[in-house]
Amino acid sequence: MTDKPSNIISNGELEIVTITEALYDEAVKLFTDNFIPHENASIATKTPSSPQAIEELQSLCRKILTENISFAARNIANGELAAIAVNHLMSSKSENCTLFDSVRSPAIECINDFLERIDTNADIYKTLQIDCVLEIVFLTTSYKYVQRGLASSLTEYTIEYARRLQKGTLPPEDLPAEEVRVLKPSAVCSVFTSIHTQRIGRKFNFEILNQIPYTEFTFEGKTFTERIDPKHKFATFEALRL
Repeated sequence: MTDKPSNIISNGELEIVTITEALYDEAVKLFTDNFIPHENASIATKTPSSPQAIEELQSLCRKILTENISFAARNIANGELAAIAVNHLMSSKSENCTLFDSVRSPAIECINDFLERIDTNADIYKTLQIDCVLEIVFLTTSYKYVQRGLASSLTEYTIEYARRLQKGTLPPEDLPAEEVRVLKPSAVCSVFTSIHTQRIGRKFNFEILNQIPYTEFTFEGKTFTERIDPKHKFATFEALRL
């Protein structure tokens, strides 16, 4: 018997798979084509029009994928990636909580400051009395597969994976990369920047640890609110204790 959740979704059309090295290029392309143009912090900082900022985000995405704990919804018939959840293990006792090795572009510097304010200030380790967490860093769906609940399915799969990692019930082939293998998460967290991802937080009973309105963040003389769709009022940092 195994506690591994089913990886077949979307009426049997798609399967959830670990993003291995063979899928890095396709995953980064999906991220570039779908996350960067549409995510609110990216829009607010004009990242899609900055080649340097795009390159920095691509490098970050690829770096996180090497932890071997990110997942994709893949079309079974043609192998095409439909959606991805790019995940990162963090510990209060290590240096791996710093995602960006270096920041050169003003857009990414602003995004980094935005993330620092909303999640670091919440101090998840102190608030939840834990020392390790799995963060869903990027969650995005190909435009060809939208409105099918794939982000929700990947979030649920990530939560169950984190639970199995915590319990020590993962088979060897599903373990994280060696450099983070000793980490055992006690929670799953994410910065949710849209009403759509915030609905996922409500669906899985994430706790809101911090919430900041977009009027409080600025880039090149304009608030985030002035550049993004007005239906998105704030960003949240949320966590689910395992």
